Amino acid sequence: MKLFKSIGLAICVTFLSVSFNLAKAQTGLVRGLVSDAITGESLIQAAVIYGAAGASQGVLTDFDGQYTITLTPGTYSLKISYVGYEIMVKEVVVKSNSTHVV
Repeated sequence: MKLFKSIGLAICVTFLSVSFNLAKAQTGLVRGLVSDAITGESLIQAAVIYGAAGASQGVLTDFDGQYTITLTPGTYSLKISYVGYEIMVKEVVVKSNSTHVV
């Protein structure tokens, strides 16, 4: 009986690993740097909001003003905002297994 439980667990773990790798292969990356256009200073904790078809999620830039988002292929609208600055909107087309730098 223990043998069957061990085999069942091994099959389950293998299936989850394969599923995760297949799902990961069907995504693309969007990377960018948010900085002041005049001074070039990185904007720490700027909001990068993204979504498709009315849904939205977001990330914050790190201490270097950089962000990375993993998305499924499609067209997205990125809305970048920071206190005291105008909101910037960029359209991005994400392709599978590629990195798009904004």
